[in-house]
Amino acid sequence: MRTFIYSCIFYFSSIIATGQNMVWQIPVDHKDIQLRLPQSVVLGQLEADIPSDGKVNVRFNGYCTNSVGDGITLGANNIPDWDVNDGNVSSRVKDSLYKTNTFSHSRTFTVQKGKSTYYAVGQNWVGQNGDGIATIKGQLTVEFVPDSQDNSIFTNDGMIVYPLVLNSELALLDSVSITTSVKGKVMVVFDGAANSDSLISLATNSIAEWPETNENTDLRFFNHSYYTRSFINTRVYSVDPGTHTFYAMGKKIQGNMTSSNNAVYASLNAHFIADNDAEIMIDNISFDEKNMVEDEKITELRMIQIDAPADGKAVVYLTGIGEMDMDDDLILDVFDTDTITNIGDGVFVQPSSQYDHSVPFSRTRIFDVKKGTNTFYAFAKYNNGDNGTGSGNVKGQLIAKFVEEPGVMSSIRNTDVFRNHILLYPNPTTGLLFGKSETESLGLATEITIFDSQGKRLSFTQIHDFNQFSTDLSHFPDGVYYFCVRNSHGIANYKIVKGH
Repeated sequence: MRTFIYSCIFYFSSIIATGQNMVWQIPVDHKDIQLRLPQSVVLGQLEADIPSDGKVNVRFNGYCTNSVGDGITLGANNIPDWDVNDGNVSSRVKDSLYKTNTFSHSRTFTVQKGKSTYYAVGQNWVGQNGDGIATIKGQLTVEFVPDSQDNSIFTNDGMIVYPLVLNSELALLDSVSITTSVKGKVMVVFDGAANSDSLISLATNSIAEWPETNENTDLRFFNHSYYTRSFINTRVYSVDPGTHTFYAMGKKIQGNMTSSNNAVYASLNAHFIADNDAEIMIDNISFDEKNMVEDEKITELRMIQIDAPADGKAVVYLTGIGEMDMDDDLILDVFDTDTITNIGDGVFVQPSSQYDHSVPFSRTRIFDVKKGTNTFYAFAKYNNGDNGTGSGNVKGQLIAKFVEEPGVMSSIRNTDVFRNHILLYPNPTTGLLFGKSETESLGLATEITIFDSQGKRLSFTQIHDFNQFSTDLSHFPDGVYYFCVRNSHGIANYKIVKGH
């Protein structure tokens, strides 16, 4: 039977545009802004053109400098305001010598196709014994995942856990679950704010047990009625097909082990990314460096590489804990080059008081990337005070997430080689469909993705000989289906009619 191949470049381009992940970011940079107002102050707003129904994860992270006595509330939202106890964070200064706090607030929203605006907001709402003025520097980042993406899934839950008894035994605070049909990785972000009376530890894990590795976040408190601390804990887990549950947990290291006067206001977000998805991929590396920085010297912590199959974006996260002498401060940042002379625009970390020199940090940057190997570097620099040591410990995660440029598959990389020499037959078909390559040069690693007429991804296959490809559509309803065939030579899209 002669094969009928229907070209669907233009229509398929619209499917790809609505069926791909997308990312956006804006800087948030305010010096000496007055936040003691009756309403929230919009620190940054980002309008995203959402191509289809799905979910967005919105993160506002950075650092805030303010005066003793103020409680500066900070948060990310889909309205120009913050919501009470939804995981929003705050900067409360305990000591006039140490007036900078780091923060991270993440939320996940269900969205519909169309333009949506997301906000970074702040307000001096409680604790108004200072001057109401703050300096805030950070990023507002928005990541979109369409409902049609089975290989990329967002899930989340916001938690308000109060009253809470914390002791030396593990307390499970919350959990989220994801069901996957393929292998992949899950990035879990647990961030928000907490109150307690002494020293507590917070963590995530893929089982309801305390993690064996040293990837927990310790927070020290001094006065529960006054002092709140922001935190972030980020980990990446490898998963097999199935249902996976991820837990947020905590325990108390010091303090009153019977008191219920503890609280956690936070978000637990999980993002699954399939290993076999070429349009979005993730990699991570852990680090734990001790006494690693010479005074005033920019030091490379770690590097990470993404082998991008196409042009796109890379979202790079640098999160962890910085420990330093009480007279020092620390600056951390990520770059796409290893030759830098200035690290001053990164996240600024200093002790929270004269009693505590361990501080969580979070920095997010988005880079344009080209097809091929792209390398990203994490750097740190200690600024030595008069009595500081200029050295300390930094532990955490460097995570790079690649997102392919929307529309690049059909609009840029369709080639005559594929359109002329790859066949799918019979078309129309009652169920069985076969592949045929007319050139030996196409017998290399090839990806085949099937979409329905709405752009929903139905299956993804990797093969090494196109002539051996076959699939059975008999369990699908009669209708039109779109096949995307891609390898290192290019890409071709085909319209297949299934019916009797």
